[in-house]
Amino acid sequence: MVTAEEKAQIIDGFGNVGVLGADAVEAGALFHTYVEEQAQLVPDHVAVVYEEQQLTYRKLNERANQLARRLRNEGIGRESIVGILSERSVDMLVGVLAVWKAGGAYVPLDADYPSERIR
Repeated sequence: MVTAEEKAQIIDGFGNVGVLGADAVEAGALFHTYVEEQAQLVPDHVAVVYEEQQLTYRKLNERANQLARRLRNEGIGRESIVGILSERSVDMLVGVLAVWKAGGAYVPLDADYPSERIR
């Protein structure tokens, strides 16, 4: 879903931060694991910025963990598919991370889809 140029920017950005680096990103490291490790190593560094919102690695990880626990309590786990209907936002990233942490996979849903398709 990203262009080759965007992928290079992402990998270059990760290569200078934390213990995983570009090699691990290329090797298929799990993004939610990277966030957890960064929450331990640099908890107060900014992890995500979207418009006027931002979260540190600590807050991002805490919010994703809280939602992941709720998802697990609702029966989400391996082989579960969770639809996420959200505009781009910090909350959308929290939701995606939470689904991954719960063991599921997410499917982005577009608000412009017919209601039958969203259901």
